[in-house]
Amino acid sequence: MAICYIMCMRKIEIRPRNTKPRRDVTGQQFGYLTPEYWEKGVGWHCKCKCGNHTVVDSRNLYSGHTTSCGCKRYETKNLNDLSGFENEHFIVLDRVPNEGQTKWRCICKHCGKEFVAQANHLLGYQSCGCVHSQNEVKIMKLLDGANIDYAKQYTFKDLFYKSENHPLRFDFAIFKDGKLSHLIEFNGSQHYDRPLGSWSDSYDELIIRDKLKVEYCKEHNIELRTIKYDQDYTLNDLI
Repeated sequence: MAICYIMCMRKIEIRPRNTKPRRDVTGQQFGYLTPEYWEKGVGWHCKCKCGNHTVVDSRNLYSGHTTSCGCKRYETKNLNDLSGFENEHFIVLDRVPNEGQTKWRCICKHCGKEFVAQANHLLGYQSCGCVHSQNEVKIMKLLDGANIDYAKQYTFKDLFYKSENHPLRFDFAIFKDGKLSHLIEFNGSQHYDRPLGSWSDSYDELIIRDKLKVEYCKEHNIELRTIKYDQDYTLNDLI
């Protein structure tokens, strides 16, 4: 008769030491971790290379089982250093320490604002967010190429929607001899056709905001040039 033996495996829990470690490793480096102080019943309080803090049991620390706060698993073996990378839209300054995906601190060339971008999305950025479409980029290139004085996302203190905290913005303001000449709005298809799905809910408010801007320009005798999404345009249409 065959006899079957069933062996039960019991998970052994490793608990932090309650006794003071024999080794004082304060300030020493273990992978990405540098122990700062030991706490009884808790473990070593360590600072990670990425800037985060974590607590590690002394056995895991000494053995090399734990070498970071967890950020290491997000790194690739061949992580490119993008510091100093530059294109027509932004300049990469340096890497941002964080416990998640790799991020880079950048300066937007369009407005000068600093912003942070994930590495895997970085090359898709056109700006810090101040540029909303390829057509805005095209318009800026035309204006910059002709050395035209202009401002983006131009606002007036007395023109807002619902409250002063929501000023209405014009895509471009063109200046001549230091004075406002006219405004330019580039309108995508969403300004003319009610979109499907959840975007449909915001269509009515979009039309109201458009109407407020048109009326404001009429009341203040400001020329407003509207470029439609399916319209071919040149520099002459902008200036």
